[in-house]
Amino acid sequence: MPIAKFYKSVDLEPLAGGEGWSLLLDGKPARTPKRALLASPTQELGQAIAAEWRDAPDPFEPTALRLTRLLSTALDRAAEAPTWRKEILRYLNTDYICYPADKPDALVARQNEIWSPLRGWFSERFGVALRIASGFTVAEQDPKLMNAADTDLTSRTDLELVAIKAACEVTGSAVLAFYLADYPERLSDVWRAARLDEDYQIEQWGEDEEASERAENLYTDLKAAATVIAKLR
Repeated sequence: MPIAKFYKSVDLEPLAGGEGWSLLLDGKPARTPKRALLASPTQELGQAIAAEWRDAPDPFEPTALRLTRLLSTALDRAAEAPTWRKEILRYLNTDYICYPADKPDALVARQNEIWSPLRGWFSERFGVALRIASGFTVAEQDPKLMNAADTDLTSRTDLELVAIKAACEVTGSAVLAFYLADYPERLSDVWRAARLDEDYQIEQWGEDEEASERAENLYTDLKAAATVIAKLR
Protein backbone atom coordinates (compact mmCIF):
# COMPACT_ATOMS: atom_id res chain seq x y z
CA MET A 1 0.00 0.00 0.00
CA PRO A 2 1.41 3.45 -0.91
CA ILE A 3 2.57 5.59 2.01
CA ALA A 4 1.66 9.27 2.02
CA LYS A 5 4.56 11.66 2.45
CA PHE A 6 4.58 12.18 6.20
CA TYR A 7 6.62 15.38 6.57
CA LYS A 8 6.55 18.90 5.17
CA SER A 9 9.88 20.50 6.01
CA VAL A 10 13.44 19.19 5.74
CA ASP A 11 16.35 20.93 7.44
CA LEU A 12 19.93 20.32 8.48
CA GLU A 13 21.28 21.11 11.93
CA PRO A 14 24.89 21.02 13.15
CA LEU A 15 25.56 18.66 16.03
CA ALA A 16 27.11 19.93 19.23
CA GLY A 17 30.87 19.89 19.08
CA GLY A 18 30.96 20.01 15.30
CA GLU A 19 30.70 16.21 15.02
CA GLY A 20 28.29 16.16 12.11
CA TRP A 21 24.99 17.35 10.73
CA SER A 22 21.60 16.02 11.78
CA LEU A 23 18.67 15.71 9.37
CA LEU A 24 15.47 17.29 10.70
CA LEU A 25 11.98 16.37 9.45
CA ASP A 26 9.39 18.92 10.56
CA GLY A 27 11.94 20.14 13.09
CA LYS A 28 12.53 16.72 14.65
CA PRO A 29 15.73 14.64 14.25
CA ALA A 30 15.39 11.84 11.72
CA ARG A 31 16.55 8.40 12.77
CA THR A 32 17.81 5.21 11.19
CA PRO A 33 15.84 1.93 11.24
CA LYS A 34 17.68 1.05 14.48
CA ARG A 35 16.85 4.47 15.94
CA ALA A 36 20.32 5.98 15.69
CA LEU A 37 20.47 9.68 14.93
CA LEU A 38 20.58 10.15 11.14
CA ALA A 39 23.63 12.40 11.11
CA SER A 40 26.06 13.01 8.28
CA PRO A 41 29.77 13.50 9.03
CA THR A 42 29.99 16.41 6.54
CA GLN A 43 27.69 19.29 5.72
CA GLU A 44 27.99 18.59 1.99
CA LEU A 45 26.71 15.03 2.35
CA GLY A 46 24.04 16.22 4.76
CA GLN A 47 22.81 18.72 2.19
CA ALA A 48 22.64 16.00 -0.48
CA ILE A 49 20.66 13.74 1.86
CA ALA A 50 18.31 16.59 2.76
CA ALA A 51 17.78 17.23 -0.96
CA GLU A 52 16.74 13.64 -1.63
CA TRP A 53 14.19 13.83 1.18
CA ARG A 54 12.81 17.07 -0.26
CA ASP A 55 12.64 15.50 -3.71
CA ALA A 56 11.16 12.19 -2.53
CA PRO A 57 7.99 11.26 -4.40
CA ASP A 58 4.52 11.40 -2.92
CA PRO A 59 3.29 8.72 -2.28
CA PHE A 60 6.49 8.23 -0.33
CA GLU A 61 8.98 5.75 -1.79
CA PRO A 62 11.79 4.88 0.69
CA THR A 63 13.83 3.09 -1.99
CA ALA A 64 14.42 6.47 -3.64
CA LEU A 65 16.50 7.54 -0.63
CA ARG A 66 19.72 5.88 -1.72
CA LEU A 67 22.11 8.21 0.10
CA THR A 68 20.08 7.82 3.28
CA ARG A 69 20.21 4.05 2.93
CA LEU A 70 24.01 4.03 2.63
CA LEU A 71 24.40 6.32 5.65
CA SER A 72 21.90 4.31 7.72
CA THR A 73 23.75 1.09 6.92
CA ALA A 74 27.05 2.59 8.08
CA LEU A 75 25.47 3.87 11.30
CA ASP A 76 23.38 0.80 12.17
CA ARG A 77 25.81 -1.94 11.14
CA ALA A 78 29.24 -0.52 11.94
CA ALA A 79 30.20 -3.72 13.75
CA GLU A 80 30.14 -5.45 10.34
CA ALA A 81 32.99 -3.35 8.93
CA PRO A 82 35.49 -6.28 8.97
CA THR A 83 32.99 -8.37 7.00
CA TRP A 84 32.52 -5.54 4.50
CA ARG A 85 36.27 -5.45 3.91
CA LYS A 86 36.34 -9.21 3.28
CA GLU A 87 33.43 -8.97 0.87
CA ILE A 88 35.14 -6.18 -1.11
CA LEU A 89 38.38 -8.16 -1.28
CA ARG A 90 36.48 -11.25 -2.42
CA TYR A 91 35.54 -9.37 -5.57
CA LEU A 92 39.22 -9.17 -6.51
CA ASN A 93 39.40 -12.92 -7.11
CA THR A 94 36.34 -12.83 -9.38
CA ASP A 95 36.86 -9.33 -10.72
CA TYR A 96 34.82 -8.59 -13.83
CA ILE A 97 37.59 -6.75 -15.65
CA CYS A 98 40.17 -9.46 -14.91
CA TYR A 99 38.26 -11.94 -17.09
CA PRO A 100 38.56 -10.52 -20.63
CA ALA A 101 37.05 -12.25 -23.64
CA ASP A 102 39.16 -13.94 -26.33
CA LYS A 103 36.60 -13.24 -29.08
CA PRO A 104 35.06 -11.60 -31.03
CA ASP A 105 37.86 -9.27 -32.05
CA ALA A 106 35.76 -6.10 -31.72
CA LEU A 107 34.89 -6.92 -28.11
CA VAL A 108 38.48 -7.89 -27.28
CA ALA A 109 39.72 -4.59 -28.70
CA ARG A 110 37.19 -2.59 -26.70
CA GLN A 111 38.06 -4.40 -23.48
CA ASN A 112 41.76 -3.75 -24.07
CA GLU A 113 41.08 -0.07 -24.72
CA ILE A 114 38.93 0.51 -21.63
CA TRP A 115 39.97 -2.14 -19.10
CA SER A 116 43.74 -2.32 -19.58
CA PRO A 117 44.41 1.24 -18.31
CA LEU A 118 42.25 0.58 -15.24
CA ARG A 119 44.07 -2.68 -14.46
CA GLY A 120 47.38 -0.87 -14.93
CA TRP A 121 46.28 1.89 -12.57
CA PHE A 122 45.28 -0.62 -9.90
CA SER A 123 48.53 -2.57 -10.17
CA GLU A 124 50.59 0.61 -9.91
CA ARG A 125 48.54 1.99 -7.03
CA PHE A 126 49.12 -1.10 -4.87
CA GLY A 127 52.55 -2.07 -6.19
CA VAL A 128 51.57 -5.60 -7.24
CA ALA A 129 50.44 -6.71 -10.70
CA LEU A 130 46.88 -7.89 -11.14
CA ARG A 131 46.56 -11.43 -12.44
CA ILE A 132 44.39 -11.79 -15.54
CA ALA A 133 42.42 -14.94 -16.32
CA SER A 134 42.64 -16.70 -19.65
CA GLY A 135 40.39 -19.45 -20.89
CA PHE A 136 38.79 -21.29 -17.97
CA THR A 137 41.44 -20.38 -15.39
CA VAL A 138 40.67 -18.43 -12.22
CA ALA A 139 42.52 -15.18 -11.61
CA GLU A 140 43.32 -15.73 -7.94
CA GLN A 141 45.22 -12.62 -6.92
CA ASP A 142 48.64 -12.37 -5.27
CA PRO A 143 48.31 -12.36 -1.45
CA LYS A 144 50.58 -9.28 -1.39
CA LEU A 145 48.03 -7.44 -3.50
CA MET A 146 45.18 -8.58 -1.28
CA ASN A 147 47.05 -7.41 1.81
CA ALA A 148 47.82 -4.03 0.27
CA ALA A 149 44.17 -3.54 -0.70
CA ASP A 150 43.03 -4.60 2.78
CA THR A 151 45.42 -2.08 4.37
CA ASP A 152 43.80 0.62 2.27
CA LEU A 153 40.33 -0.49 3.30
CA THR A 154 41.30 -0.55 6.96
CA SER A 155 42.07 3.17 6.73
CA ARG A 156 38.59 3.93 5.37
CA THR A 157 35.58 5.06 7.39
CA ASP A 158 32.56 2.80 7.78
CA LEU A 159 30.59 4.97 5.37
CA GLU A 160 33.34 4.80 2.75
CA LEU A 161 33.38 1.00 3.08
CA VAL A 162 29.62 0.87 2.58
CA ALA A 163 29.93 2.98 -0.58
CA ILE A 164 32.84 0.93 -1.97
CA LYS A 165 30.99 -2.31 -1.26
CA ALA A 166 27.92 -0.92 -3.05
CA ALA A 167 30.11 -0.05 -6.05
CA CYS A 168 31.46 -3.62 -6.08
CA GLU A 169 27.93 -5.01 -6.10
CA VAL A 170 26.89 -2.82 -9.03
CA THR A 171 30.01 -3.29 -11.16
CA GLY A 172 31.16 -6.78 -10.18
CA SER A 173 34.64 -5.28 -9.84
CA ALA A 174 36.78 -4.28 -6.88
CA VAL A 175 39.15 -2.54 -9.30
CA LEU A 176 36.36 -0.27 -10.51
CA ALA A 177 35.14 0.30 -6.95
CA PHE A 178 38.59 1.38 -5.78
CA TYR A 179 38.92 3.62 -8.83
CA LEU A 180 35.58 5.23 -8.01
CA ALA A 181 36.70 5.69 -4.41
CA ASP A 182 39.75 7.63 -5.62
CA TYR A 183 38.02 9.44 -8.47
CA PRO A 184 34.28 9.76 -7.77
CA GLU A 185 34.11 12.53 -10.35
CA ARG A 186 34.86 9.89 -13.02
CA LEU A 187 31.59 8.06 -12.46
CA SER A 188 30.82 7.96 -16.18
CA ASP A 189 34.14 6.21 -16.92
CA VAL A 190 33.47 3.61 -14.24
CA TRP A 191 29.96 3.01 -15.54
CA ARG A 192 31.22 2.66 -19.10
CA ALA A 193 33.78 0.06 -17.99
CA ALA A 194 31.20 -1.81 -15.91
CA ARG A 195 28.70 -1.90 -18.76
CA LEU A 196 31.15 -2.77 -21.52
CA ASP A 197 29.95 -6.29 -22.23
CA GLU A 198 26.27 -5.40 -21.90
CA ASP A 199 26.62 -2.37 -24.18
CA TYR A 200 28.39 -4.49 -26.79
CA GLN A 201 25.58 -7.04 -26.72
CA ILE A 202 22.97 -4.27 -27.02
CA GLU A 203 24.75 -2.98 -30.12
CA GLN A 204 24.49 -6.44 -31.65
CA TRP A 205 21.00 -7.47 -30.59
CA GLY A 206 19.20 -4.45 -29.15
CA GLU A 207 17.90 -3.87 -25.62
CA ASP A 208 14.59 -4.74 -24.02
CA GLU A 209 12.67 -2.46 -21.69
CA GLU A 210 13.23 -4.57 -18.58
CA ALA A 211 17.01 -4.61 -19.06
CA SER A 212 17.01 -0.87 -19.67
CA GLU A 213 15.12 -0.23 -16.43
CA ARG A 214 17.47 -2.50 -14.49
CA ALA A 215 20.50 -0.67 -15.90
CA GLU A 216 19.00 2.67 -14.91
CA ASN A 217 18.52 1.48 -11.33
CA LEU A 218 22.07 0.14 -11.17
CA TYR A 219 23.47 3.42 -12.45
CA THR A 220 21.50 5.33 -9.81
CA ASP A 221 22.93 3.04 -7.11
CA LEU A 222 26.46 3.61 -8.43
CA LYS A 223 25.89 7.36 -8.58
CA ALA A 224 24.79 7.30 -4.93
CA ALA A 225 28.01 5.54 -3.94
CA ALA A 226 30.08 8.09 -5.88
CA THR A 227 28.15 10.96 -4.30
CA VAL A 228 28.77 9.68 -0.79
CA ILE A 229 32.49 9.37 -1.44
CA ALA A 230 32.72 12.80 -3.06
CA LYS A 231 30.71 14.53 -0.32
CA LEU A 232 32.86 13.03 2.45
CA ARG A 233 35.93 14.90 1.24
